Amino acid sequence: MTAIIVLSHGSRHPGAEHVIRELARKVAFLTGTETAAAFLDFHPDDLRTVCARLAARHADAIVVPLLFTSAYHARIDVPRVIRAITSLKLTLANPLGTGRDIAKLLDNHISRHAAAAAPIALYPVGSSDPAANAGVDTLAYQLSELSRRKVRVVYATGNDPIHPSEHVLPLFVTHGLLLDKAHNACRGRVAPPLGTALAPIVAQRAQEATCPHYCS
Repeated sequence: MTAIIVLSHGSRHPGAEHVIRELARKVAFLTGTETAAAFLDFHPDDLRTVCARLAARHADAIVVPLLFTSAYHARIDVPRVIRAITSLKLTLANPLGTGRDIAKLLDNHISRHAAAAAPIALYPVGSSDPAANAGVDTLAYQLSELSRRKVRVVYATGNDPIHPSEHVLPLFVTHGLLLDKAHNACRGRVAPPLGTALAPIVAQRAQEATCPHYCS
């Protein structure tokens, strides 16, 4: 049987791990498949360790990177780590991405956590890769169409201030030090990270990795 591994970047934030593990549990519930959490950095449960543990029960696994853009981690870091694993046969799924399904999820998140008609500051980490940032810009445009709100991208690693009228919508899976930065600047105007709401999309990425012509 094929296992699923949700692969997080990892964080020094004390609240980050719990959300990733809860996400893995929800994916397991949705798919009926053993699902484990692994971390690229800042945690002893790295991909090698988790694969060695799963190898006692599985011959292969699908790795779903919990990444929104195809920047360095998605293009270089994750494939490099996967190539070094020998305990399991691994299939790399597409990352979360910035497609229509993520836009719809964010639209639902807005309706639950932001005041009606409040303009939105979409708050991703940011990248030095122009193509990755262009994907976020497209996501913001799609979100603006869906929500009928003004949506502006404000990168967590940038210096652009968040306007007092804007509600912050994090493009984050879990808690992080950069997200704390937004909380400190905009108390009461920051939606929670997406967390377990991403489980259906993670499950779909895993399904697509085994059935390339799968249609939701």
